[in-house]
Amino acid sequence: MTSPLERLRAVAQPVDATAAAGFVQADGLRVLVFVGDALRPEAQDVAVVALELLRQYPTLGVGVVDAADEAHARASLGVEAVPALLFARPGRARSTVARLQPWAVYARTAALVFGTRGHAVPAQEVSP
Repeated sequence: MTSPLERLRAVAQPVDATAAAGFVQADGLRVLVFVGDALRPEAQDVAVVALELLRQYPTLGVGVVDAADEAHARASLGVEAVPALLFARPGRARSTVARLQPWAVYARTAALVFGTRGHAVPAQEVSP
């Protein structure tokens, strides 16, 4: 059986440090995944979150930063802690959710950045 991180890497675009800024500025809804240490359990957890976001937003562009380029990409995009998801949509503010958080945090961030409430969490659970 494949791990969540392996499943994510199979469907996500690999992103190196030189392409990271361009990836988040490209058209459409975007999530850039910073895994951190792939051997830590949190790496699998953040992969599950990214896969669920992809399920909720089928047109979502998902990228996974290459491990060798992660420090440079983090510095250039202002991501301070890992694992992290950087949410982006052209013409809107970007937002990063660092470390593992409750699902409602990811759902709320997606709704704010993507301009939609999504379907993952009932509206009453998403605080304004």
